[in-house]
Amino acid sequence: MIVAVVTPAKASEGTDRPTLQLHAEDVALIKKYAATGKPVVVAMNAPGPMITNTFDSDVAAMIVSWLPGQQNGRGIAMALYNEDYE
Repeated sequence: MIVAVVTPAKASEGTDRPTLQLHAEDVALIKKYAATGKPVVVAMNAPGPMITNTFDSDVAAMIVSWLPGQQNGRGIAMALYNEDYE
């Protein structure tokens, strides 16, 4: 399994994000990994709605965290590796 960690455009109060899509470089990376034939899981902290149709048919799964807090990385790892958590 390949885990691709990507970062959408940042959000901030008072301004709109320039796009709801991932950066072109991130999409290219996901497609490159998917071409290996190994299952690809995309992990991202999305600041809001995201358009994923440029890559979602190429991946096995996506894990998206919303307003994750300090333990975000640990929480994602726990979910990916099936560790019990609350």
